[in-house]
Amino acid sequence: MPSFPSSFQTSSCKRLTDFDQYDFAAWYGLANCLSRDDAVQRDSTSPSGWRFRTSYEQSTRAYERAFQLVPSILRAQRGSSYESLRRLLKTSTNALRFGRGLSSGAADFAAYPLWQGDTLAFVPYPTKEILSRPWAVSEATSLAVRHQRERFHDIATSWVAAYPRSADAMEALAIALELLGDPSALDTLRRARAVASSPGERVRAAGSEVWMRVKFSVPSDLVGLQSARALADSQLRSYALAEAPEPEVLASLAALTGRAQLAAALKRPTEVPAGWEGPPELEWMAVRLLTFAALGGPVDSLRVLERTVGTTIDRSSDACLPGVPVPITARVSRDGRLPGGCADGVRAWGYGLRSEFVRRAASSPPTPATRRPDHRRALSGSVAARRAGR
Repeated sequence: MPSFPSSFQTSSCKRLTDFDQYDFAAWYGLANCLSRDDAVQRDSTSPSGWRFRTSYEQSTRAYERAFQLVPSILRAQRGSSYESLRRLLKTSTNALRFGRGLSSGAADFAAYPLWQGDTLAFVPYPTKEILSRPWAVSEATSLAVRHQRERFHDIATSWVAAYPRSADAMEALAIALELLGDPSALDTLRRARAVASSPGERVRAAGSEVWMRVKFSVPSDLVGLQSARALADSQLRSYALAEAPEPEVLASLAALTGRAQLAAALKRPTEVPAGWEGPPELEWMAVRLLTFAALGGPVDSLRVLERTVGTTIDRSSDACLPGVPVPITARVSRDGRLPGGCADGVRAWGYGLRSEFVRRAASSPPTPATRRPDHRRALSGSVAARRAGR
């Protein structure tokens, strides 16, 4: 049976918030219980015949209350321009909510955000149905995203009010303004750099400003693009490679300005996925190969890495035997396809490296897939690609 936060856990958290309206842990716990409960049950009144067991609107309000009580907790969300917080608040039209039926073997579900009255809502449809036909962005979805971006802005504004000298808070406010199409986001980022108290804070604010300048300047504002280039250059010149703060941010600036070797040197391996038993040196090879491939060169470096990666994979292919742990990207079914549940591992090592593993491991005895297929990442990518093509 699928595992969900129980209704008892959710009701317990709700009672705690009723007991103490100022208990951060109670509000945050309630929000987590509500947002992580992806159970879907039948409902004859729903347009799809299904509904989520819990309300994401209630979850969002609980998060808002928790962040009001302890704004500093938002610092934990600052990675990748507060991507985790934006994903939590569903600030994109591609930010689907996923669900599963309550019974064993039930279908997987997905839903786009909708604004109904004054509430954020999700109407779940079977995943196969959503993938089988194009879905235009509805007015209700656009309105929902707009409201959620305004919520993000309100949260960031409260954080800045509580900590007016916090560069992280100002960066969050700038990102919220940018999502609302407000050019004053650039002024806010400049203030963030001015009050930054550590190299890491300065680099994060500068990195956000560079990318934001590019976004606001493309395609015709050459002065804006030149200022973005100058700021990126200054950040890359300011730190020695071994002592660079926020190397991922600096790597993105190196890639943006065409410095492939520097970007590869700054880039760090992602977290090793569960089940990875491949050669440790492939971690760094994968990072460099993916960086060079994304930037289209240097060609000589790509050719050397291709040969080195191929040799390393060949050397480890003996591990692809039944009952022996193998690289998660090498686990294939009898027809040569990746089994369900490997999406995280595949993404971590790059599509090029994955393809090489699959091609070379396809002739090896298969390792049975024991995990339930996870359509979530594939669905998000499919939706994004479909909309980009329109």
